[in-house]
Amino acid sequence: MTWLCKDIYDYRRMNATDSTNGGWADTEIRSWLADTVFGYIPEEVRNNIVEVTKTSWDYNTSTEISTNDKIWIPSSQEVNFVTDGNYHREENGVTYTGLFPNQYNSGNSNRVKYSNSNNSWWLRSSYDSSFFMFVNSSGSASYSHAVYEYGVVFGFACS
Repeated sequence: MTWLCKDIYDYRRMNATDSTNGGWADTEIRSWLADTVFGYIPEEVRNNIVEVTKTSWDYNTSTEISTNDKIWIPSSQEVNFVTDGNYHREENGVTYTGLFPNQYNSGNSNRVKYSNSNNSWWLRSSYDSSFFMFVNSSGSASYSHAVYEYGVVFGFACS
C-alpha cells in the first residue's frame, strides 16, 4: 500500500545550486527526507515502511535513473502527466491513476495541495540542467529553478 501526503508537508529547495546534476538521487530533499523526516514518522508505521525502487528522469544523462527509497516525492509519471513530452519523460514506474485520474497538463483538482502559503509542490523529475518539475497551484505541470523553495509532498509504501 502506498501513502502520499494529502497536503504540503514543508517547503524546501531541491538543491543549493541551480543544477539538476545527479537528478533525484543527489537532491537535498531526498537526503532531508531520509535523514530527518523519516524519523518523525511514528515508529509503528516506520517499522512497516518498505524500500521501493523509484524511477525518475535525469535530464543530464537523458535517461531514467532508479533509486531505492523508503520515503520519496512523486515523479511526473506518478502524478499522471503522460501526454506531453515536455512534462513527462519517464516511461517506467507506476502511475497513481486512482489519485490522479486526469493525464493532461491542464488543471487537475486532484493534484492541488494546500498549505498556508504557496500551493506549488516539487516532483522528482528533472526538466533541464537547472529546473525540476513541480505541480502548480492549479494542479498543472510546470518547472522551476532547483534553488527555489516549493512544497514537499512525500510518499512511502507499507507492507
